[in-house]
Amino acid sequence: MRAISALRSRLGGYELVYRREGAGDRICLTFDDGPAPWTTPILETLRQHGGRATFFVLAPHVTAHPALATRIAREGHELGAHGTAHVDLTSLETSELRAGLESAQHVVETATGVRPRVFRPPYATSDRRVARAAASVGLRTTVLRDVDPADWQATDPDAVVAAVLEQVRAGSIVCLHDGVPAGNSGTSDRQVTAAAVARLVPELQARGLELVTVSELLS
Repeated sequence: MRAISALRSRLGGYELVYRREGAGDRICLTFDDGPAPWTTPILETLRQHGGRATFFVLAPHVTAHPALATRIAREGHELGAHGTAHVDLTSLETSELRAGLESAQHVVETATGVRPRVFRPPYATSDRRVARAAASVGLRTTVLRDVDPADWQATDPDAVVAAVLEQVRAGSIVCLHDGVPAGNSGTSDRQVTAAAVARLVPELQARGLELVTVSELLS
């Protein structure tokens, strides 16, 4: 059923994806709400082990950390849009939604020279209207997830590692967080996530899984 739905979405000019069927041994680690100080150790882990990931960045955090946003792209990772504010986009009027996403793309492109082509809505909440609006401004692929360890509220890296390893399979899209958005209701930092990623990346690779970007996973 989900495959049929995805086909209909693509024919409608947009795509909503949770995971990728037939992806071989590839998976994607994704990071929301950055860039932020915790992005740095995550990038170091990925560099050390030769993994790639997709970072769904918030426009205000790109403005605050342009060099870090640029580093994400320079080191072979994918920059995706996460919007201008961490709000449920399904609650916005379409015109406001489109304007915010266009603004977010402009901020990222100005800072890094890269214009995002993939998009994850805050809270990973989307509907067809949001996905169509995103596609209309060049964000054709709306990326949700099939592995969600709730690291944004975790206090123990072991719990995050265990949750990911229990749920992940070939083609998975894993949702993690490297930043803290305004109005955050979780923990005050992302040290737990950074520590979990330092263990997850080599363990996932030891299981024969290749860490790629969303666009690579979907190609």
